[in-house]
Amino acid sequence: RKHTDTFSKFEATKGKKQIIAEPSNFASTQLKLFEKPQSVSTDLVNKLVINYIVKLVEGLSEKKHCDRKTLKSKLEAARSTVIGHVKEELAKTKYVCTAADIWSAQNKSYLGVTVHFIDDKNFERKSFVLCCKPFKVFHSFDKIAGVINEVHTFYDLKINKISGTVTVNARNFSKAFNVQGWA
Repeated sequence: RKHTDTFSKFEATKGKKQIIAEPSNFASTQLKLFEKPQSVSTDLVNKLVINYIVKLVEGLSEKKHCDRKTLKSKLEAARSTVIGHVKEELAKTKYVCTAADIWSAQNKSYLGVTVHFIDDKNFERKSFVLCCKPFKVFHSFDKIAGVINEVHTFYDLKINKISGTVTVNARNFSKAFNVQGWA
């Protein structure tokens, strides 16, 4: 048998019950079901809230935050960098596929255009969002075609480079592609 010393201790104490002594103040710390909670004064609550706010403010870093103009210029610089990267990637590839859709959320319409392609060097699939903008006008074929054409022109996507465009099967999209000669 394994652990013979442990087994012998078990056999010796098998029939005996151990009584665990309860702490003397056990009954006083037990909560009662229908006991009235202690009332807290408004002064104490106000003091605790003020201390919380002070501790929160003290914990914030002392770095100077940039103003609106600086933030705007940094965002515009980052946007230009990203757009430049996307244009470089699209210029390298021979064929792309685009997708366009209009959807509504909270009574506002949006038009989105994405581009998808396979990298010629490592055969890795890549995708970029080219446009996601509010579409405030009526969803007519000419307005849809105009926005899609703007996006294609901005990113220098010629008709011979786009192998296809995936859209919903709505009449306005079909007409936009037929009228533009993209279909």
